[in-house]
Amino acid sequence: MTVHIRQFRWNDYDAVVAMWTAASRDVLPRAELEAKLTRDPELFLVAELGGEAVAVIMGSSGI
Repeated sequence: MTVHIRQFRWNDYDAVVAMWTAASRDVLPRAELEAKLTRDPELFLVAELGGEAVAVIMGSSGI
């Protein structure tokens, strides 16, 4: 199987929350995430394996 890197989609939210929780990270509320996606959606990426989100990375534009 090949890992596919793509931009976050809203149907990924529950899987992303589960990953953040498992890593003891703060969960970004939907409203805050919505603002981030409006500014720079290309900086929120999901790794997908077998149709399932298995990793996530969020960058920052520094603004």
